[in-house]
Amino acid sequence: MGKNGLEFTCIKSLDELAGYLVSIADGLTHGGLNLRFGDRVLRLAPGADVEIQLKERKGRIDLKIGWKQRTTTPVSALRVSVGPGAV
Repeated sequence: MGKNGLEFTCIKSLDELAGYLVSIADGLTHGGLNLRFGDRVLRLAPGADVEIQLKERKGRIDLKIGWKQRTTTPVSALRVSVGPGAV
């Protein structure tokens, strides 16, 4: 993963895994989620359009969910001025 990313691997029961997936789905439905591992917290805030990739190989599912990052500055913060002395 990238320098700001998080990587986690573990073995869980089927019920525990389902709980993780439900929590991720709830977070996506509500516009964001936090991934916490030790003292690291990664805040994810998906955009309106989300891409999903699913691959199955030899009894394994690789699932990727991605989106373009939202801008953190509201559009109302942009000011445009034209002409001499414009501020």
